[in-house]
Amino acid sequence: MSTHIERMREELKELYDKYLKASFFLNQETANPKFTDENQRALLNIQVNVMFTYITALEQRIKYDVNKK
Repeated sequence: MSTHIERMREELKELYDKYLKASFFLNQETANPKFTDENQRALLNIQVNVMFTYITALEQRIKYDVNKK
């Protein structure tokens, strides 16, 4: 059975992978749009920024809980 810290670490790993893929795609589309229009890129930019904020919060929660023990 996994602990809540292990579950958060797994979530962080999965989220970070999705964040990297979305960021890479956004950068490609910004430089040379093939699949998105300006509105879609603006919305994806918001999504990437929120993902980064979520990553930061999750990292801080993990750090806090690890140090709490």
